Amino acid sequence: MFAFTTPLPIGTSSSRVATVANGPSKLFTPVLPRATIRRALIHRASIRAQQYGSVEDLPTEPIPRSVEELPAYWSRPGVYGVYSSKNVLQYVAAVADVRSAIANHVLFVKDEDLRHSVRMLTVDNLDQAEALGDLAEKWVITHADYGPGIPPGNSDTAPEWRKERKEENLCIPPGCPSELLEGEIENIVRDNDIVLFMKGTRRGPRCGFSAAVVDMLQNVTKDFVCVDCLDEARNPGLRNGIKQYSKWPTIPQLYIRGDFVGGHDIVRDMMVSGELQSMLETVAAEQQ
Repeated sequence: MFAFTTPLPIGTSSSRVATVANGPSKLFTPVLPRATIRRALIHRASIRAQQYGSVEDLPTEPIPRSVEELPAYWSRPGVYGVYSSKNVLQYVAAVADVRSAIANHVLFVKDEDLRHSVRMLTVDNLDQAEALGDLAEKWVITHADYGPGIPPGNSDTAPEWRKERKEENLCIPPGCPSELLEGEIENIVRDNDIVLFMKGTRRGPRCGFSAAVVDMLQNVTKDFVCVDCLDEARNPGLRNGIKQYSKWPTIPQLYIRGDFVGGHDIVRDMMVSGELQSMLETVAAEQQ
């Protein structure tokens, strides 16, 4: 089987430049068709995507080592292929934001030699997305039939290529009535391994205690989400709701694997003793 990003909607003008973008991608994994069907798919994809030419004729660009170094101009819809340091194709996808897709690879594909460079074609808007999906489909099927085989990241053997970052800051679903608030809090706590209910956001804390807990967590892991209890527009009633839920009178509040850990003072003491690091490292190891 192989996987590639779901094709986006299609239109006309294109921009044939090497760029990568920002935002999560939805993936699907269809069964690799029989040879006769694959030839028909390649023919169809070739006709629908011929306005763009061959992505493999475009130059490669080096992939920086950190997310912060990824070029801002990569933030556009496009189709891209990632190559190893030996120039072997590792993964192909059509996405709404190439920079965000590459950022996921930088975070989750630990071997830098496997994500050495990228070859891509970007367009101006999502109206051209259907053709990008055709290009990705043709690229993968052609590589499987006439090249070394299915790119590892498009097979079931290397799922790390399809991992995506979670949103840093979560919100209560819009329109949630107050009587259902506790259930929504429960959903957030249950669905995320590490959750911090705080004053402000991860990048913009609005109290010293919240800022301190964010710093302590970030010293050990970047894989946690926050919920702003002061944002009445997005999280109405949460400031008091989280206190009622936990039976704890202060904010911030940290939850790990569904269990309430404590507020600032408890988290600080656990950090000093090493208990917090141990808990977070256990979560990280089990996520591998």
